[in-house]
Amino acid sequence: MTARSATRLLLGIALPLWLLAAGDVRADHREVRIGVQVQGEGQPTLDRFAPLISHLNNRVPGHAFELVALSRDNLLTTVDNSALLLDFVITDPGLYAVLEVEHGVTRIATMVRHFDGLALNTVAAALFTRGDRIDINHVEDLEGARLAAFDEHAFEGWYLARHMLLAGDLEFGADYTAEFHGYDAGAVIEAVLEGRADAGVLPAGHLEELRDSGHVARERLKVIEPRQTAFFPVAHSTALYPEWPIAKLKHTPDDLARKVVVALLDIRAEEVQIPEGEIEWTTPLDYQPVHALLRTIGAPPYAGFDRLTIASLVDDYGHWIAVSALVLLLMLGTTVYTLYLNRRLIRSEQLLRDENRERRQAEEALGRYGDELEERIRSRTAELEYLAHYDDLTGLPNRNLLFENLDRVIQNSQKESSTFALLMIGLDRIREINNTLGHYFGDMILQQAADVLVKRLKEAETVARSGDDVFVVVLARAGQSRAEEVAHEIHEALDRTFFLDGHPLHMKAQVGVTVFPEHGLDADTLMRHADVALHSVRRTRMEYSVYDPSLNKHGLRDLKLLGDLRNALNSEDQLMLHFQPKVCLKERRLSGVECLIRWNHPQMGLVSPELFVPLAEKTGLIRPLTLWVLNAAFNQVSRWQEMGLDVVSAINLSAWNLQDRHLLGQIRELLDAWSIHPSRIEMEVTESAMMDDPERVLALLRELSQMGIRLAIDDFGTGYSSMSYLKRLPVDEVKIDKSFVLDLDSNAEDRAIVKATIDLAHSLGLEVIAEGVDSQEAIDLLIEMGCDTAQGYFIARPQSALDLLKWHVESPWGQALYRRGEAAPSPLTGNAEPDRAPERGPKSFH
Repeated sequence: MTARSATRLLLGIALPLWLLAAGDVRADHREVRIGVQVQGEGQPTLDRFAPLISHLNNRVPGHAFELVALSRDNLLTTVDNSALLLDFVITDPGLYAVLEVEHGVTRIATMVRHFDGLALNTVAAALFTRGDRIDINHVEDLEGARLAAFDEHAFEGWYLARHMLLAGDLEFGADYTAEFHGYDAGAVIEAVLEGRADAGVLPAGHLEELRDSGHVARERLKVIEPRQTAFFPVAHSTALYPEWPIAKLKHTPDDLARKVVVALLDIRAEEVQIPEGEIEWTTPLDYQPVHALLRTIGAPPYAGFDRLTIASLVDDYGHWIAVSALVLLLMLGTTVYTLYLNRRLIRSEQLLRDENRERRQAEEALGRYGDELEERIRSRTAELEYLAHYDDLTGLPNRNLLFENLDRVIQNSQKESSTFALLMIGLDRIREINNTLGHYFGDMILQQAADVLVKRLKEAETVARSGDDVFVVVLARAGQSRAEEVAHEIHEALDRTFFLDGHPLHMKAQVGVTVFPEHGLDADTLMRHADVALHSVRRTRMEYSVYDPSLNKHGLRDLKLLGDLRNALNSEDQLMLHFQPKVCLKERRLSGVECLIRWNHPQMGLVSPELFVPLAEKTGLIRPLTLWVLNAAFNQVSRWQEMGLDVVSAINLSAWNLQDRHLLGQIRELLDAWSIHPSRIEMEVTESAMMDDPERVLALLRELSQMGIRLAIDDFGTGYSSMSYLKRLPVDEVKIDKSFVLDLDSNAEDRAIVKATIDLAHSLGLEVIAEGVDSQEAIDLLIEMGCDTAQGYFIARPQSALDLLKWHVESPWGQALYRRGEAAPSPLTGNAEPDRAPERGPKSFH
C-alpha cells in the first residue's frame, strides 16, 4: 500500500464523524467552498484568487464563497472521502480528468489568461538542454538521457513532455530516466547546466522569464524542436491544451452552478487581475485531447490502481485495521443508541422526508433545465469548432484545416523521404454566374462540383475548398506523373453540364499542380506556386499546368499595373467614384451612400478593385489611393451639402488604413478644406480589420467619433470579435453582411441570425443596415424585423453622382420624400460630377 492510499484510508474513517456535524450546517449551500489545486505553499494561491472570490460574493447574493487551497493529493482525498467539504474545484487539466472519471465532476467554465490584450486558452511545456549540447537537437536524441522536471504529476510540464517523448518512440524508464525537483524552476535549470541532467522539462514561458530577468544567459539554454503557435507568446515543444477548468461536484445544486457560470462569464478583464496577467472565463472547451494524452502515456486516471489483498493489508497495517474496527464498532453502537432515542421523532422524520421529496422534484426540474442549457452550450461549441475547420456550403475542409493537414503531410513525407502532390482546381464562370444569375446558382454548382471531387478522388489525402471558386486536392505519396493523371481526370470530370433547378449550364475546370519537395518545402510555398500554375492555365485555357518558375512572369504584369496605378493617381480622368444608395426603411427615403472607387484604364478598360486594391495594399500604394478616395468623396459631399441634399457618405477603411498614423491628421485637414460637417461622413471598418491590433484601432475609432464622424462595423457576423470588445467600440451602426441577407426570404437560419443581430444592436443603442438586398420580400422581412437601413441591387446599383441625383428624383424612394411637400433637387443643379480630380482641397497628398 502506498502512502497516499494509507492517507485515504485514515481520512475515510475519521472524516465521516466530522461530516455528521458539519453536513447540516452547509446543507442549504449558503456557504460555498471552492477547492483550488496549489503548487507549493497555499497562501500565494489564496491571494491570487482573492479578487475572484470577492467578485463571486458581489455577484451571487445569498451565498458566501470561500477558497480552500489544497495540494493535488489532498484535493483528491477531500473529493474522494468528504464531498460535502467542497462545492467546486479549480484544477489543472490532468487532475480534472482524474476527477471527471473517478468522481463524475462536471466542468462549468474554463479560466484563460491574457497576454498583451489577447486571450490565451493554452498551456504547453518546453524540452530544453544546454546551448552547447550539439548532440541534442531532436526528441530522438534523448534516448538514454537523464531528465530533470517539476513533478511527476505536473500537467503543464511532465505529462506533456512524456507525450512528446512517447511520440518519438521513447518510453519512460526504458529509454530515459527522470528526477523531480518539486515546483522549483531554478533547480531544474541548475541540474541541466551542471550536467546532472541531459535535458529539462518546464512549463512554457519559464525560460523566457528567467532569460528576460537576467537569471540565465539566453545562449546557455535552447529549446529542443521549438515551435511557435499563433497568439502564443513563447517558444514551446509540445502540443497545447486548455487552461484550468472550474468544475462542480455531483452534490452541488445546478441552480448554484448556473449562478456561478453567469458571474464568471460576466467578469470584465480589468476587474480581476493576478500577477501572471489578466484572467477571463469562457464556456467549457474540448477536453477530449487531454483524456487522449493521459490515456496514451498511461497516466491517471488511465494508469490503473493498486489492488490491495486482505493478507497484505493485515500484514502491513494490522494495528490500523484494529483501530478502524474499534472506531466502526463505536460508530455502530452510537448509531443504534441514536436510533433508539429518535423513535419518538418518526413523525417529524416523515414530514422531513416529504419536504425533501418535494425539494428533489424541484431540483430535478431545475436539473433538466440545466442539462438543456449545457447541451445547447455543447452544441454551439461543436458548431463553432466545425465552422472553424469546415466550409459550411460544401462540407469540405476549409483553408484552416487544409493548412493543418498540409503541415502533417509535409512532416510525414520528410520522415519517409517521399513525395506528394497538391492540385489547385479553379472553376470557370462562378463569379459571372453569381453576378448574373445570383449566388444561389453559384452555390449549387460549388456543391455539385464538391460531390464530384469527393466521389472521384477516394485516394486523396484531403479535398478542401480554399476560396470562392477554388478547391485543393492533396495526393499523398504521389509524384508528378500521377498528379498529371489525376489532373486530367479532374478536368474530364468537371467538364460537364450541371443542372440548376432543371436549367443546364456547362462548366469547365482548370488545374494547377505542384509536387513536394520539388516545388516547395512548406505549405505556403506549395499553395502559392499552385496558384501561379492555375493562373497560367486560365490564361492559356489548357487542362492543367505543372508549376515552373517561368510562370511567375505574370508578376511583371502586376508591376506594370502598379506603375499605371501611380499614373492614374496623377491623372484627372482615370479614377472615379461611384455611389450606392442606402435607404431608410422606416421613412422610405435616401439616407446615405457608400463610396466605391472605379478605375478606367486607358488600354485595359474598367479594372476591378479586387485586382488593383490588393496590389496597392502589398506595396504601400494604398495610402495615396485612400487619400484620393477621401478627397474625392469629401469634394462630392461638399457639393451635395451646398445643394441641400442631406445624405451620409460612407467610406471603407482597410486594416492597413487603421495602422496609418497619419490618417487622423489627413481627415481633419480634408474636413477643414472642404468645410464639411463631420456628421455627413461615415467610416466603415470590418470586424477582421479591427482584430489585427484591437487597442490601437479602439483609440483611433474613439478619436474619429470625438471628431463627430459616424462609425460602422462592416460585414458584421463574418469575423470574430468578443461582445466585451464590441461594447467598448464607439460605433453608431452595424452592417449585416450580405451573405446573411441574400437568402433571407428562403432560409430560416439566416432570418434568425439577422433578427438576433438587429435585436442585439438595438439593445446596445446601435443602428442596423442590411446589405445585399435583392428582392421586395427581403425588404418586407427587414421592415418587420425592425431593421433601420437597407442597401442592395434591388434598390440601386453603384452609379455616378449625376445618375444618383436622377435616381433620387425618379425612384419610389425619392418620390416618397417629395410627396411630403419637399422640393426635389434638380439633377442639373450644381456640379454633380465626381469623376474628375477635385478642383479645391489639398493638392499634395500623393
